[in-house]
Amino acid sequence: MDPNKSTHLQMARSGNGSRGQKIDLLTNHFGVNFTTSKSQHFFQYSVAITYEDENPVEAKGIGRKILAKVQETYQTDLGSKHFAYDGDKTLFTVGPLPNNKLDFSVVLEDMSCTRSNTSTSDANTKRLRPHNQSKRFNVAISFAAKISMQAIQGALQGKETNDLQDAVRVLDVILRQNAATKGCLLVRQSFFHNDAKYFSNNHGGFHLCRGFHSSFRATQGGLSLNIDVSSTLIVSPGPVIDFLVLNQEVRDPSSIDWKKAERSLKNLRVKVDPSNREYKITGLTRLPCRDQTFLWKKKQGNGETKEVEVTVYDYFTKHLEIELRHSGGLPCISVGKPKRPTYFPIEQCHLVSLQRYTKAPTIFQRSKLVKESVQKPQEKMNMLNNAIKDSGYNNDPMLQDCGVRIDSDFTQVEGRVLPTPRLKVGNGEEFQPRDGRWNFNNKKLVEPATVTRWAVVNFSARCDTKRLISDLIRCGRMKGINVDPPYKVVFQEDPNYRGAPANIRVEKMFEQMQSELRKEGIEGRPKFILCILAEKKNSLVYGPWKRRNLVEEGIVTQCIAPTPKINDQYLTNVLLKINAKLGGLNSLLAMERSPRAMMPLVTQVPTFIVGMDVSHGSPGQSDIPSIAAVVGSREWPLISKYRACVRTQSRKVEMIDSLFKPVTNEKGKQVDEGIFWELLFDFYISSGKKRPEHIIIFRDGVSESQFNQVLSIELDQMMRACKFVEENWEPKFTVIIAQKNHHTKFFQAEGPGNVPPGTIIDSKICHPRNNDFYLCAHNGMIGTTRPTHYHVLYDEIGFSTDDLQELVHSLSYVYQRSTTAISVVAPIMYAHLAAAQMATAVKFEDSSETSSSHGGITTSEAVPVSPMPKLNHLHSAFVGVGFHIILPKFKVVVAAGTEMILTEEALVLGISKAASSGSHIAAGSAWENHEPFAMPSPLQQELGRLNIDNQHTWEPKRSSRVYEGAVTSVEARSEADQRRQERERNIQSIWKNPLHHRLTHGRRRDKGYLLLPRRRLNRNNRSSLKKGKTIRMGQRALQRVPPSLPSRTPSLPPPSSSSPSLRCAPSSRRPLRPRPMSSHIVGYPRIGPKRELKFALESFWDGKTGAEDLQNVAADLRRSIWKHMAGVGIKYIPSNTFSYYDQMLDTTAMLGAVPSRYGWESGEVGFDVYFSMARGNDSVPAMEMTKWFDTNYHYIVPELGPSVKFSYASHKAVEEFKEAKALGIDTVPVLIGPMTYLLLSKPAKDVDKSFCLLSLIDKILPVYKEVLTDLKSAGARWIQFDEPILVMDLDTNQLQAFSDAYSHMESSLAGLNVLIATYFADVPAEAYKALTSLKCVTGFGFDLVRGLETLDLIKVDFPRGKLLFAGVVDGRNIWANDLSASLKTLQTLEDIVGKEKVVVSTSCSLLHTAVDLVNEIKLDKELKSWLAFAAQKVVEVNALARSFSGVKDEALFASNSMRQASRRSSPRVTNATIQHNVAAVIKSDHRRSTKVSARLQAQQKKLNLPPLPTTTIGSFPQTPDLRRIRKEFKARKISEIDYVQAIKVEFEKVVKLQEELGIDVLVHGEAERNDMVEFFGEQLSGFAFTSNGWVQSYGSRCVKPPIIYGDVSRPKAMTVFWSSMAQKMTKRPMKGMLTGPVTILNWSFVRNDQPRYETCFQIALAIKDEVKDLEKAGITVIQIDEAALREGLPLRRSEQELYLDWAVHAFRITNCDVRDTTQIHTHMCYSNFNDIINSIINMDADVITIENSRSDEKLLSVFHEGVKYGAGIGPGVYDIHSPRIPSAEEIAERINKMLAVLDSKVLWVNPDCGLKTRKYSEVKSALSNMVAAAKLIRSQLNKS
Repeated sequence: MDPNKSTHLQMARSGNGSRGQKIDLLTNHFGVNFTTSKSQHFFQYSVAITYEDENPVEAKGIGRKILAKVQETYQTDLGSKHFAYDGDKTLFTVGPLPNNKLDFSVVLEDMSCTRSNTSTSDANTKRLRPHNQSKRFNVAISFAAKISMQAIQGALQGKETNDLQDAVRVLDVILRQNAATKGCLLVRQSFFHNDAKYFSNNHGGFHLCRGFHSSFRATQGGLSLNIDVSSTLIVSPGPVIDFLVLNQEVRDPSSIDWKKAERSLKNLRVKVDPSNREYKITGLTRLPCRDQTFLWKKKQGNGETKEVEVTVYDYFTKHLEIELRHSGGLPCISVGKPKRPTYFPIEQCHLVSLQRYTKAPTIFQRSKLVKESVQKPQEKMNMLNNAIKDSGYNNDPMLQDCGVRIDSDFTQVEGRVLPTPRLKVGNGEEFQPRDGRWNFNNKKLVEPATVTRWAVVNFSARCDTKRLISDLIRCGRMKGINVDPPYKVVFQEDPNYRGAPANIRVEKMFEQMQSELRKEGIEGRPKFILCILAEKKNSLVYGPWKRRNLVEEGIVTQCIAPTPKINDQYLTNVLLKINAKLGGLNSLLAMERSPRAMMPLVTQVPTFIVGMDVSHGSPGQSDIPSIAAVVGSREWPLISKYRACVRTQSRKVEMIDSLFKPVTNEKGKQVDEGIFWELLFDFYISSGKKRPEHIIIFRDGVSESQFNQVLSIELDQMMRACKFVEENWEPKFTVIIAQKNHHTKFFQAEGPGNVPPGTIIDSKICHPRNNDFYLCAHNGMIGTTRPTHYHVLYDEIGFSTDDLQELVHSLSYVYQRSTTAISVVAPIMYAHLAAAQMATAVKFEDSSETSSSHGGITTSEAVPVSPMPKLNHLHSAFVGVGFHIILPKFKVVVAAGTEMILTEEALVLGISKAASSGSHIAAGSAWENHEPFAMPSPLQQELGRLNIDNQHTWEPKRSSRVYEGAVTSVEARSEADQRRQERERNIQSIWKNPLHHRLTHGRRRDKGYLLLPRRRLNRNNRSSLKKGKTIRMGQRALQRVPPSLPSRTPSLPPPSSSSPSLRCAPSSRRPLRPRPMSSHIVGYPRIGPKRELKFALESFWDGKTGAEDLQNVAADLRRSIWKHMAGVGIKYIPSNTFSYYDQMLDTTAMLGAVPSRYGWESGEVGFDVYFSMARGNDSVPAMEMTKWFDTNYHYIVPELGPSVKFSYASHKAVEEFKEAKALGIDTVPVLIGPMTYLLLSKPAKDVDKSFCLLSLIDKILPVYKEVLTDLKSAGARWIQFDEPILVMDLDTNQLQAFSDAYSHMESSLAGLNVLIATYFADVPAEAYKALTSLKCVTGFGFDLVRGLETLDLIKVDFPRGKLLFAGVVDGRNIWANDLSASLKTLQTLEDIVGKEKVVVSTSCSLLHTAVDLVNEIKLDKELKSWLAFAAQKVVEVNALARSFSGVKDEALFASNSMRQASRRSSPRVTNATIQHNVAAVIKSDHRRSTKVSARLQAQQKKLNLPPLPTTTIGSFPQTPDLRRIRKEFKARKISEIDYVQAIKVEFEKVVKLQEELGIDVLVHGEAERNDMVEFFGEQLSGFAFTSNGWVQSYGSRCVKPPIIYGDVSRPKAMTVFWSSMAQKMTKRPMKGMLTGPVTILNWSFVRNDQPRYETCFQIALAIKDEVKDLEKAGITVIQIDEAALREGLPLRRSEQELYLDWAVHAFRITNCDVRDTTQIHTHMCYSNFNDIINSIINMDADVITIENSRSDEKLLSVFHEGVKYGAGIGPGVYDIHSPRIPSAEEIAERINKMLAVLDSKVLWVNPDCGLKTRKYSEVKSALSNMVAAAKLIRSQLNKS
């Protein structure tokens, strides 16, 4: 039977509806007027285009050019006719051409898109031909048909004739030609302009392009033109290489996957330089350009040609003299025919514009594209108005010839707003939703489920899970859902796996969950899991998580991504989904429980409602099958409950061919294995054994051309399925099509908003004959509401128009997962969801976003595909793709291709791989000896009650015993699981479970409730089974038989919550938890592996989040740190090392030492005071910040004096200890020791600078005692005091004060084990003696990485009985520890203090290293093997501790040794030339020959600067847009040209701002730099960079230090291009900005295999080359920042001179050769420079800018003391790290203080530091005040 010819005819419209309130609307249909034409017919002609050799022209796009040329050349021969050409083989005219057959010949000049018919040897001549090439074509036009225009006239009168479609097609071709002549891209009836205003942002090499759809439609109101906004994806035009880099998201061409590249490029068109000709890509060469050869016909001197084999590279570079920069090692672009290719270097090829991008976007790209495509109603109307005005349709000659004119106004239509249906919830309450929305406030669910045996997992989301669980339980009970408490354990994702692939993260989560449940003594799996995801959308974990639960585990799961503030509405929405998935019902239509209320055809007659959808793969997924999903209603008279059945079918097949499938079973009887029968059977069982008399079919996603196929194929199958059940059974059918993929939109005639929900339109623009209507059931919240277009194809039931429309409207309110009306009826939405979930289950990469594309095949003869794998468990109230449990006289597949027949009474043990391989349980003799829908036995009745399908006759042969411990198992598990369970467990050990109890307990056990005997299937039996032998098992035989399974894919309704699917129990043995060895961590990074604390802090400071949100993030970080250490096996885990800003500031808060200016008087120090001390506020400045010893970490310097009243004002230490203890982790609280705290403080501003800070020791010790008392009360057993001050050169009085302090605390320390930790350097002998003499101390911690002399002291004298915390794992660097060397050190200590007294520790806190190496997925593998971040160092500590105690991990140590050897021998580490150059510079002094005073005079003469010249330090604000531009360029999402242009614009903005403010010496703002060290390191050899190797500098400020792994050199200039660009923008001096060698060294993770000074000199030589190039480029002021000079100063005075000598020498190397007129600046920030001022002078810089304001002008005291500084100097006049903006008067006061000790001729005016972290509004105000202050002082100086 022809599928397009149906015996069921499509019905005509029976009338319009009348219910509802009328509303005036506009629609995007534009009226068509038709005047009398010269001719009454269109004439259709066939077109054949050939080359001169009579070969047909196949190239697309060229036909229109040829026909245009024909019309231009042969206008007279064509009778001056205009024609419309479809671009292929047909053209139309109005009236006939002069002859029925016409032949023409035309020549096209300047061909750019021709066929390639040259041989390989001719390739060179093709390249050498001049641009203006010509080609001749033959065109044959012959008459084909005549189409009457009367059909158009009839359509205008609301009539549809047989010729209308043909006539409309002609009009559509005219519109396409109109767009083609404007250079548009044509995609079916849509066209897209080549105009950037229609393009979105670049998304990996492609853009979203907005265009317009246009088509003529016959309507009740006449013919109309439907115009709508449409969109498509187009390839980003430009260089091919840029496209590939962006598309594959790689950094450079060397990383491109060329196989993928070839697939992406094939058939795309390129223009080739320099000819500018256009070609179609046919492939890529396998050889690179420099090796790919072709035969070149080279002309000889005598005029003859000779074939020469030449490479493409040589041909272009030597013969054509074209420079190829990148193509040598890359493949060539191949064009032309495969056997006759032409090759071009890839860099010569540029993709042309308006080419469709056909690859499927990623999840994240798709999300962005959807957002970009959204348009509000008014925006869409404006765009359509402009489109119709700009179209010029009424000037189109063809439309004029037709007599067609198109109105420019939207068509006005009348709609109706249907009344909202009433809903029913719990306790019989009814209500009416408003605006298509409702909520469950103060309402209960109508059928609440019960949530038991459930768990919570958290994939690294910032969430207070305790509160979430509590609120969820509370909210659930308010809604009537009985939510039991979950398992006590909340399964937090291991931080080590956060950066791992999604499937690994899921696998590790399940392993963790199983392990922890066993620890808690919980047997069995959870029934339900609440999964918390970090990402709100597009989580990569979502798909693998759903697959694991659906297919493998059989667990109901709900994923959420909660916002920081979770309210009851959010929780209610989550509970609605959970309730639906667990079989509950949230709400009903009121009519469902009140049959007489309305719609008697549905509520009073058994009515079965069906929804059908076919989901095809997304674009680019052409190799996956389509998925047919059908859902059916259940439990009539309800129409709110549904159940699904899903099948695969051949890809792109739209018609469902498995609705009715009669097959012959093993007994020779016919059975129906179709989808429809399964759903009918479920309806019958769930509806009190009532057969449906009415069946309503809703079909989604078919086009109008497929309507007849729905009736002839799908409806016919369903009718035959009913006949198959019973010949005389003839239910009545109604078939309704729902279309979402159309282009009709509606707008309110008055008002900019969307149409109200419930708006229906069934007149004027609807079909003139067919029964259709548009319904906007939902409330469009985003974009423009898209109505659903319903077509009623068939109606035997006999609905009135109003009743049917109201039923459709009501079905939009029964979708259980939503509290809004949805855009399409619920049965269709369920079908779509079922298909999408199954796509996830079968591990498709993506489920289709859009069902039922219209381009699919529509044959009923589908290509066979593999059957659908079955889900382990059924997850919701509507979906159920499950298993049959089949009883005696049955067989069950236990593995792929393996069948077992159980010949005696038994029950199915399990289904293993069958569930995931597509194998099925075989059906037996269905309905044998029974009437249809009968349930003949008690067991079958029980199975029916359990919703377990059974098709077999129950024939108990005798009374049977029940064997305890056996169960039913229905699951999907791996072969490995199956083998393990067979090997390790007796079948009797399977879990007892609710289903087992329902089958056995409380019932007579002799009525056929039979279970498998208790018996182990041993190895011999398994072998026999494999060989097909019979196995005897307790009088029961198992026999292997060949598989002969019918292709049935059965489906089940969801089981009740008390009958989950089962699997074998886990082993009762608990895994061994790592036994804590003697291991210790001094401290741990607090910023988080992905800088979570940074972002939380900045969000809090910006007012975007509250204190609770910040505290939640902090708690998550602390918890993950503690659990990581505990999981590894660390014994002494620190707490109170976390800080919101700085641990010294925490101690200030603990002691209540808050400076009076912050207004704090008493009580707990809160965030407002805490952060004001750290950052300042609008009224007061921040406290001073300086370096923490010799690290790059900064601390807040306490301000103390005799009047400070100390009090216990922060209980943070105790609270964090309790927090850890609540997690079951016993920690060691850490406090900054009293000596370190006082000696790192400073006298307050109003206190004499000679004040002795140690005099306050007796005042702070009482507070320390209070803290200790609280800690002991909380259960602390250890306390750690950090006293790094002991490594400094302390005098006798200071050491005595130290001893006295701890002796004074001795009583308070009683009952505590005390650890005093020192770090960063050797402990001097006197300090070592004072420390180890303390009696109250249990253990001493020493840095044995930097403190080798301390090791000698330990060898000489270490107190007996004390613990030695040996810091052998480096906490300051990122290199993997040499475990063997460290172990030798520990073994040395063993002989001194005893093995049991040695605790393996880190050298210092791991705060100073990066967090976790696992996040570095892009780092070079070899280099990565040499590294260890904080998380890995914890593992190293534990490995050493275990090895030291006798449990050595040989494999780990062997691997470590190999990595150490690899690093030592790697050729990438050393370079002989660089080593030689460094050896040479050590011998020279490198001072500039002219003294600084003479240089300054020469520079002033050239620069002509005013007194007190103003400048800034370098950087300007790094805005989000700027960061985005750099990020996109780094990811190759924008081209280099676009990037340079964007940076140039930023430079211009910064230069203009400085000129407007009056700055004298300008900076370019460093927009091109992400970091002052990383920027240079990326361009120097020997450097590597991490993605997430962040280290905290202070507060939220993080740095990502480069890794110097090898010798350093400069391959090319680094800043010259940018500095030259900036200098050209101004006549004022522009600084060239460089980072000095010492700073680059000190702000990097430096190689530890050579002296640091050698590496520093290597960097200095590289910077020296850059300085020379800047000077050559005309840059007269060059700043070489040495911000970190003092930071590297050794802590011991005896070592400082050597460091300062080589550090200053390195700086002088960089600029020793510049001219006197070139001014060298340097900058230093935030350190105590007074003690190294002479070294700073010795650097011999012309100008130094230096931090000053935040330290209360401490620097100026040096000059008060008589230090003479002859060079220029700019002490900072205001603090840039505070948001506070100083006034001009305040800055002027500071300048006057400076002039008191400095000459005005050398004084510069500048901020403290760079402006990178500030906002532009702050910068403008502060700099404006700074310049005003400088001008004020200048005027005063001039007057004096």
